[in-house]
Amino acid sequence: MTSQFGLHQIIKEPTHIINNSFSCIDLIFCNQSNLIIDSGVHSSLHPCWHHQIVYAKVNLKIYYPCRRELFGIIIVQMQIISVGLLMLSIGKMRF
Repeated sequence: MTSQFGLHQIIKEPTHIINNSFSCIDLIFCNQSNLIIDSGVHSSLHPCWHHQIVYAKVNLKIYYPCRRELFGIIIVQMQIISVGLLMLSIGKMRF
């Protein structure tokens, strides 16, 4: 079902540990894995908890193409979008 929506599981380590049983049941899915800088599993905060902590660090530097024409040649440059301005714009959207 996840492949139907183009989703990829990025956690590859066991996340649920009981006695000698290890399984990966705490998942993080992403449709743009190129935006994931780092991901993994941290130990549980309490020794009685069986689930480990999963995390993903996402690259929030979003690039967009800027087109210019120079002597009849279209030049495409990538420029950094301000994350603060992006969040402000998203906050003004009506869902």
